[in-house]
Amino acid sequence: MEKQLNAVEKIAWPAALLGLAAKWALVPAGSYLLILGLGALAAVYLMRSYLLAAPAAGPSTTAAFMDDYLRKVTGISAAVTLVGTLFKLMNWNSGNTMLVVGVATMALVVVLSAFRQRLSLFTMAIAAAGGLALYVPSETLIRQFHRNDPALVEKLVYQLHHPRDRAAAGAVQRHQ
Repeated sequence: MEKQLNAVEKIAWPAALLGLAAKWALVPAGSYLLILGLGALAAVYLMRSYLLAAPAAGPSTTAAFMDDYLRKVTGISAAVTLVGTLFKLMNWNSGNTMLVVGVATMALVVVLSAFRQRLSLFTMAIAAAGGLALYVPSETLIRQFHRNDPALVEKLVYQLHHPRDRAAAGAVQRHQ
């Protein structure tokens, strides 16, 4: 199973990056590639977190438990961070919430890994990417990804600032 997950991961990263570049360039297929790439990556990391680890060498069961626990938490929080990034980039609800939960958990994993002297570059990279996505305001992303339609931008920004206004949501739906 690990072999298949590695193959999917090698395809999904370029798809996600190409999707982001295409969305930035206002290519309509960019959103689909972004959804496919980040969704596949989240699925890979979630599934990988539950794969059986190699048996620990030696009698230390606490170390084996900690390794297994960190592997599961890392995979789950990486999946949450990637899905949160996808939601934020696509301007869907709850993206920031998922990013806060995912990045905070990844930061905790980085700290615990540092204490165990097993710092993971992967964990730090996903946490940094999620932190960057969290740092960029949603309004900036809306203005960038919809810059060819100023009327839609204004409606989306208004809806962002007034999330409970059903008329704003209806106006966005009618416009798209």
